[in-house]
Amino acid sequence: MKAIAEEFAQMVAVDRASRTVVHWLEIAVHLADARSAMQRLPDFEDPHIVSWGRVRRGEAEQLIAQEQDLETRQELLEEITTLFASEDVLVTLFYSEASRGQ
Repeated sequence: MKAIAEEFAQMVAVDRASRTVVHWLEIAVHLADARSAMQRLPDFEDPHIVSWGRVRRGEAEQLIAQEQDLETRQELLEEITTLFASEDVLVTLFYSEASRGQ
């Protein structure tokens, strides 16, 4: 069984009406830091995935604030603006099993 890739998260915006992915973002924030930044328990957790649903912009910004590189942090904040550009999207944050080159 693969372990959860704790160092990379996926943030996905899904259109409420069509249920299609409209924006996707990968961020390099460790799961332990995300737990602290989110300030709430995950909505779902098992050995394969940890996820938070209905992520609010402030939560996403707190998560991005964990990024150490200032330039990368600024780029991610710009991505967050795009991610939350529409009120008709639901944003989910999740960590799942490692898939990078495995």
